[in-house]
Amino acid sequence: MARSSALALEALLGLNPGGLSDLLSSQIPIPLGAAAPTLSAPLTVVASRPDLKAAELRLAATGYTVTAAQRDRWPKLSLSGIVGAQTYAPESLFAGPGLVRSAAAEFTAPLFNFGRTRAAINAAKAQQAIAAETYAQAVVDALSEVERALNELGAAQGESETLAKAVAAAAQETALARSRYTAGLSPLLNVLTAEQGLLDAQSRLASAQARTGNALIALNTAMGRGV
Repeated sequence: MARSSALALEALLGLNPGGLSDLLSSQIPIPLGAAAPTLSAPLTVVASRPDLKAAELRLAATGYTVTAAQRDRWPKLSLSGIVGAQTYAPESLFAGPGLVRSAAAEFTAPLFNFGRTRAAINAAKAQQAIAAETYAQAVVDALSEVERALNELGAAQGESETLAKAVAAAAQETALARSRYTAGLSPLLNVLTAEQGLLDAQSRLASAQARTGNALIALNTAMGRGV
């Protein structure tokens, strides 16, 4: 890595100059993470996803909105509210028309607004239907992501197993070529060819292992779990 690139990366990571030297000089195997998690029922698999939880809460909220709109259809008659809104002398509380008129106004007001109330109910139900459709689609998308990640993980693991055998075979071939060269039975070109084959096999194995790690990350993410 060029020195200028290293300095820029160190500044981005908040490291002191030269802080990447130890990290770049050491060689560690590609972390493959834990084994693939055990899967259960489809909806249980994705139940921990934050986006599905949010969609579920939005759907539940629309249910409360519909209930509230439906309650507005009926009069909310509160005697304590009616009496408290006006001042009546105790001896005239039931004598005059004031209390009766107030009660009638409270009772009939929602009836005059029934069209507006019905429109509010319909709008709330429409929002509930949209939220339900959004939630259902989110579940389908989540399950599709899990299935794609599982397919990718299976393919990457299978390729890694095959390439691991190829690396082992190439290593044996390289060791044999070196032994034959040391004994004077084959030219140096055979050793170099075997070593190149070993390096190619190791490179392909490293790529497959990286795919395996990425597939595990994608699977855990699709399931709403930590890496």
